[in-house]
Amino acid sequence: MKKISLFFVLSLSLLLHVSANWKNFVRFSYFNKETVLDSSIFISSESGLGKYTLHSDSINILTTDCGINSNKIIDMNKYFSSLYLLHDSSISIITPESTYSIPFPIQTGINPQHISKTNDKIYISTESSIISGDFNGIIYQFSSYPSPFGKFRNILLYGDTAVIASDSGLIFSQANAIWDSTTWYKHFKSELNSAHVNKVIFKDRKLYIATDKGMNTYYNNFIGNIPNTGLPDSNITYLTTINNTIYSVIANRVYYLENNMWNIYTPLSGHSIEFIEGKDSTIIASNSGTIYKVDMTEKDSSGNPIITNITPITLINNNIAAINTDNRGKLYILYGPYSSRMDIIQGDSIEHYQFTAGYPTSNGYSIACDRTGRTWVGFWEISDSGIVCIDTNKNEHWYKIPSNAPVVSDIKFDKKNRLWLLNYSDYSNLFMLNTDSTWIKYNNGYTEWMYRIYIDRHNDVWLGSYHIGEASCLDSNGVWHKYTLTGSATVSGFAEINDTTMYIATENGIYIVTNLTDIEHVTQLDNINLTNITDITTDPYNNLWIAIPNEGIYMHHNGVWQHFSTNDGLVSTNFGTVGGGIKKPQKLFAFDKKNNFMYIASFDGISRFYNDSMFVLPDNNVKLHIYPNPVNHGKIYIDLIPDGITVSIYSVSGKFMGKFANTDIKSQLYYDTSTMPPGIYYAVAIKGNRRIAITKFAVTDK
Repeated sequence: MKKISLFFVLSLSLLLHVSANWKNFVRFSYFNKETVLDSSIFISSESGLGKYTLHSDSINILTTDCGINSNKIIDMNKYFSSLYLLHDSSISIITPESTYSIPFPIQTGINPQHISKTNDKIYISTESSIISGDFNGIIYQFSSYPSPFGKFRNILLYGDTAVIASDSGLIFSQANAIWDSTTWYKHFKSELNSAHVNKVIFKDRKLYIATDKGMNTYYNNFIGNIPNTGLPDSNITYLTTINNTIYSVIANRVYYLENNMWNIYTPLSGHSIEFIEGKDSTIIASNSGTIYKVDMTEKDSSGNPIITNITPITLINNNIAAINTDNRGKLYILYGPYSSRMDIIQGDSIEHYQFTAGYPTSNGYSIACDRTGRTWVGFWEISDSGIVCIDTNKNEHWYKIPSNAPVVSDIKFDKKNRLWLLNYSDYSNLFMLNTDSTWIKYNNGYTEWMYRIYIDRHNDVWLGSYHIGEASCLDSNGVWHKYTLTGSATVSGFAEINDTTMYIATENGIYIVTNLTDIEHVTQLDNINLTNITDITTDPYNNLWIAIPNEGIYMHHNGVWQHFSTNDGLVSTNFGTVGGGIKKPQKLFAFDKKNNFMYIASFDGISRFYNDSMFVLPDNNVKLHIYPNPVNHGKIYIDLIPDGITVSIYSVSGKFMGKFANTDIKSQLYYDTSTMPPGIYYAVAIKGNRRIAITKFAVTDK
């Protein structure tokens, strides 16, 4: 099965895919490291990355730019203004401009443990080897070497010299070949308190060397010693500098260095701590699952700094029943019978919304958003069901449907901004809400137990059954159409392929309805098994999305199938049915038109997908025809480019290379590739803030 262009892996060369970005909203479990980057402290864990902005009181999950390749973060390392995250078989790189990931060759059982960045190299330490990633200007190429010093913990860079904290002492080496002992300048081992060096840091022209038997220093070719006097243990497990003061973690307590002596850090003396970082007047410390904030500007009545627990912003729970988006870029999340609350995600922030008591709100399964910014929620409550409208001032309005057995199974707005409601009981009656808050009832005479609704571009209303094997359509002329499905199929979703074709997904495959009359049943498309589908949809760019439990997401884009699983950044492939009455398939797709995000829900959290090259809004007036292509390190040209459009060049790693410039000929642009390394590049046409066209070209040296 092919991958789309930005996901190609070429032979042994490893391609970065900055434009294919995943972001996951999950709950933290175990925190394992902290790193300061600019005005934020990043906290890694076994289930995601936290970003704490100094002087605030919350932690956002993951980062603003998305793109982290895996929730499991083994180690991270700061290099200038970039952050490097180590995963089991890949690296995520967070820069001020973007976030992207690099896979590296993985062998079974190598167990990557630490990462360091030095100039044009990335070093990864494993149990028995060093993986070296060399950047040639376009891509990283990785090689593996036997380690002459065991594992390294961190590497400091001074010009062309690498200072290595390792299992075999402190090593000074050429930075471009740390695995080659013939390039080492110095090797301190017996001179140290212990050869097992946990970390080395630099302060005031002196190296501070943390070992499992205390602290050494290095200055002017002399090894010194910091006494262990008064310490409960000598194993320094963490070392850092905050506001020009050295802090350490010893026996899960925080100490600071003053006058060459260790002193207990009193504000945290009663807490078990594993990691500590900070900047200015704020210190952040953590252990397994708990984060503490010490603000030196806030004091209690005794004059001691106030310590507060920082709670990560997370979902209420992961048992997600349905999601939907509004025109402001907000995502709404319901949890079925598991909660009477709702989560709202906008950007990287999560708001918890509690429904007002007084009516049944413990089984939310339907969300619809109108054009005026109001949110409508339907509740699957047997015989006492209704919907709540939350207006723009967050006032709630309760609507109950006129039925003897009201059970709201789905709600949708049509192209005229009219709300339609499907009642699961009472022979699956269809209702439309009038502007005066009265209901119009449409009797579906074909079958009961309809629970899924979809409204197409013609304002035809489609209904899908639960465990009955039926589907219906009320067309815009008021005519009902019936479709008989195989066996007792449950309709899990609808996907509108074009003006005449509708896909109806079930656990038995897809039923293709053409022109409201013709129907075809398929269980495979291009060798993809289409049974057991949890949900199906199309986005505004006519990409087809299919969710299959334990397999992941299949997406059909420009005639090519793309498969996403947890290895591609998806938080989980745990899709399925929601309880509370009948076992209903999750409504797990929601597309954010404002930001070009596709949200995907699972029982382990929310994934957000964004891909610049995939979500390109085409402009019929712009065709990017580059010539000559390929080019041999010379000028390339584009003709017939309208005013107001710029064309930028990116490498396959997502690195911005430059912009096309105007020539003397009207509507013609050019770019000089003479200084560009050979390789494949992307030309992207931009109008305003929209990407409207994209094409590839090659630079050769032949």
